[in-house]
Amino acid sequence: MSLPGRFVLRCFLLAFFAVPFIGFASSQTPEAVAIGQQAVRERIITENGGGEPMVMFEQNPEIRVLASEKRRVTGIGTYRGAANSPAAKFSYETEVEAGGRVRKVNYRFISEAAARGAAKASVGVLVAQRAMEERVKDDYGRPTKVYFLAVEAMTLNAEEEKVHGVGYLISQTRGRVDFTYDVVVSRRTLQATSLTYGDKTDDAGQPVEPTTGNGTMTWRGRVDDWVRVNVRGRSAFAITFAGQYAPPGLFDFTQALPRQAVNVSVGKKQGRGEVRVVQQPTYSNGFTAVIEIRDRKRGDDTYEFELKW
Repeated sequence: MSLPGRFVLRCFLLAFFAVPFIGFASSQTPEAVAIGQQAVRERIITENGGGEPMVMFEQNPEIRVLASEKRRVTGIGTYRGAANSPAAKFSYETEVEAGGRVRKVNYRFISEAAARGAAKASVGVLVAQRAMEERVKDDYGRPTKVYFLAVEAMTLNAEEEKVHGVGYLISQTRGRVDFTYDVVVSRRTLQATSLTYGDKTDDAGQPVEPTTGNGTMTWRGRVDDWVRVNVRGRSAFAITFAGQYAPPGLFDFTQALPRQAVNVSVGKKQGRGEVRVVQQPTYSNGFTAVIEIRDRKRGDDTYEFELKW
């Protein structure tokens, strides 16, 4: 066979054998996007709550093939806690394997300008939020996760800039705490010269819901290694400390956990590992009960427990 003939034959064989692999890769893409975005939606709603939470994703996310069995999906979305609440833009990143297993779920709230790919947050804002994050972690202990939702910056004088915003933290002891903050930043030294913040949790200062006898709450979800479930009022959310991040669990209350110091106990109904109460609800932790699940075996497992008070 002539040289041009051999070249044509080689190209034909390469194309023929590549088609199944290309088809396999492309067929994974829509499923990976759907599964990844659902995992992001569940995590955002779990950690941010809201009366009628809504998460929307912008079209045309970026999809990167990490391996024949794994896809990375990144993009931009919008979160609203209720129909009349302001929208919060966020960026997200998730990795999905061919079998539908989600390996990574990350998101970060960003400004409208950053979402459009325009000017990034000013250096003053970054300095202010870094100082704010360190102060919160010092006050609430570590590990504590800090999230910033909205921010505005204003010039005080030629030397100083004031940054004002709202955010929330998730700690092992208090659960979720919403806050406002004000930070004055020196433009010359790029250091925070004044920092104040205040608790603005929705139920702070509200009357205690009356307790009519004993109550219970059941929770069911998947755990890979180490998870803590924070229970406060009529809400519960899981924080993954180690292992694969899993979708939030399902929970059901017979009545709200009262905002008063009560003793809670937990009974494991399903799961191979350990389930125990590590924090009783007290005034100092915002009357939040913290349940710890430790699964030391390989892979994840389904857990169900009942909390009583």
